[in-house]
Amino acid sequence: MTLDPDGSACVTYEKMLLFSRLNEIRAVYLNQPYYYSAPPLSLNLIVNPANLHFVAKTKQIFFLDGQSGETKKANISNPTIKTLIDAASGKPLAMSVDYISNLIFVALQTPIRTSISATDLDGQYFSTIIVGKSDLRGKPRLKCNKFHLIINIH
Repeated sequence: MTLDPDGSACVTYEKMLLFSRLNEIRAVYLNQPYYYSAPPLSLNLIVNPANLHFVAKTKQIFFLDGQSGETKKANISNPTIKTLIDAASGKPLAMSVDYISNLIFVALQTPIRTSISATDLDGQYFSTIIVGKSDLRGKPRLKCNKFHLIINIH
């Protein structure tokens, strides 16, 4: 947020780049890359973030933590993190967020099988929707669009 040209009101920049590195997630303005648009989320909260998704309506980041094996969400405005799916459900391989139905789809791997599960944006109502079969042995990629969930197995 910055002052407008006349210096009397605040202007919110909505164009930002969200990226992750080892031990942190950062958001910077696209037109001012040296200014953070949000406080960085750092080491004691996350270790190895991957597969970032941003929901603009709620201003939340959804991501997989590769070190802990958990699916988490964080607020962009303050560095609070909530675990949505813990490591007991399995190691997360891929994730996709459906912004219209407010669902998260996660491919989880256990020693026995790989399955695809769904939960809402708050981590409630967790359900396995595709139980592991022989066709889920590769590393799945998940993608949501307006009309359906696309699952690619490679």
